[in-house]
Amino acid sequence: MPVSGKVTVDGEPLPYGQVVFQADTERGNKSGEEARGSVGPDGSYTLAAGDRPGVSPGAYAVVIFAVPASSPEGSYEPPKWAANQRYSQAATSGLRVTVKSDAPAGEYDFELEK
Repeated sequence: MPVSGKVTVDGEPLPYGQVVFQADTERGNKSGEEARGSVGPDGSYTLAAGDRPGVSPGAYAVVIFAVPASSPEGSYEPPKWAANQRYSQAATSGLRVTVKSDAPAGEYDFELEK
């Protein structure tokens, strides 16, 4: 099932990062499925599970890595987190969704805090 949305931080688009939906076993999703999508400069993302676009219906814990994909080649800079690091772990993100066919517009949008 196609899943896309927008990620904002304090009302502004998250300019980079990755959104990951992990099967939420505590809420009955035993599929083990994980879907990922890169965040574009406008904060938008679209999920894919491996080579397959979209994600299966069910409950998911969401983690968002609000860091650039990589540092410039030949240099090491500590990651510049655009949002609070708590969103990078399912146990602390507080983000949960249920993927369903009749989801309203904006259902998979996330507003994060710095």
